[in-house]
Amino acid sequence: MVFWQKAGSFFRKMGFDKSDERSALIGAWAMRASGLFTTFALLVWAAYELIRYGSFGLPAVLFLLAQAVYWFSYCHYLKKWSG
Repeated sequence: MVFWQKAGSFFRKMGFDKSDERSALIGAWAMRASGLFTTFALLVWAAYELIRYGSFGLPAVLFLLAQAVYWFSYCHYLKKWSG
């Protein structure tokens, strides 16, 4: 526990603090943009490998796993927070 307290005080000294609503929203939008870019890049890379080599490679597996994690977590939290 002492480590976490020291780490927390270190980050507070560096200027990191609990985020307000605006900071949390900015972070959420940045993560959404990053996720969309990664998804699109993997989809294009998987299509390229399918056209070029005629088989699905690592990009297709990563794309499908990312989509499975996204939809599982989306459905889970939708059910959990819907009341």
